[in-house]
Amino acid sequence: MNAKPYKVLFVCTGNLCRSPMAAGILRIQLTKRRAPAIEVSSAGIMASEGREAEPLAVSIARHNGVDLSHHRSAMLTRGLLESADLILTMERMQLQYVRGMIPHQKDKVHLLRAFGRRSVEQGDVDDPMSRDVEAYEDCFATLQMEIARILPHIIRRATQKKEAAAGRTEKK
Repeated sequence: MNAKPYKVLFVCTGNLCRSPMAAGILRIQLTKRRAPAIEVSSAGIMASEGREAEPLAVSIARHNGVDLSHHRSAMLTRGLLESADLILTMERMQLQYVRGMIPHQKDKVHLLRAFGRRSVEQGDVDDPMSRDVEAYEDCFATLQMEIARILPHIIRRATQKKEAAAGRTEKK
C-alpha cells in the first residue's frame, strides 16, 4: 500500500507571484534531492481562479530554471488547507487569516521565513506585484534562499510521515 504524499501548500495573496515561484523552486529542489513523495501546491487568499502567473514572475523564474508557464491561480479553500501537511505563508497577515480558517490545525501553518527557526521575528516576503524587475528578482532570490534553508525540515517531516504510515500498515 502506498502512503499518501506529504503535501506542502504555499499561500500568498493573489497566487500570481510569490507562492507560484516558491512552489516551483521547491519542486526543482525536491527533484534534485530525489526526496520522498512530496506534493507541492500554491493558492491565494484573494486569488481569481485560473489566471496565469505574472509575466515578470514567469520570466524571472524561467531565467532561474523554474517553469511557471503552466501555473493557473487557485483560491485558497478550507479543503486545500485541511489536506495539506505543511502550510507556508508569505506574510503575517496571511498566517493569521489561514490559522483563523483552520484553528483546529493551526500548528501546521507557518510564516515561511520563520519556519524551522527558533526566532519567529523573521519578516514577510515582500510582494513584487506591480513593481519593477528588481523587486521580482529580489523576491525570487529570497524565496530560493528560504526554500534551500527549509528543505531539510520538509524532507525530514515527509520521511517521518512515510515511516509512520509504514508502521501503521505493518501493524494491520
